[in-house]
Amino acid sequence: MQLRINFAGELGALVRATRKDSKIRLDDLASLIGVSKQFVNDLELGKEGVQLGKVLQVLDELGLYVYVDAPKSSFQQLERSKALIARTNARRSIRESKNDGRLPLGQRSGRKDAG
Repeated sequence: MQLRINFAGELGALVRATRKDSKIRLDDLASLIGVSKQFVNDLELGKEGVQLGKVLQVLDELGLYVYVDAPKSSFQQLERSKALIARTNARRSIRESKNDGRLPLGQRSGRKDAG
């Protein structure tokens, strides 16, 4: 069954209903995914500040999936966007590997602030 979600509270209610129907305790779900009980509780209460990546983990664990109904015109731009994101992430990864073990430039002087 598909359900249109218009705001965070509707998604939270669906997560809670699915969790309860699956007879999974809140703390058990949290530890299965590696998030806090507070996170799952916040999600179920419809708090809007929860992290999307973690929300998707919870949904996946409960067998819930997200689909986006996008206009066809978006799909032409989608491949370009994915390629740009992949290049950006690759450059960021290279930059981070070069900086492993070194302090950021502003902290390399060895001087201590006289604060």
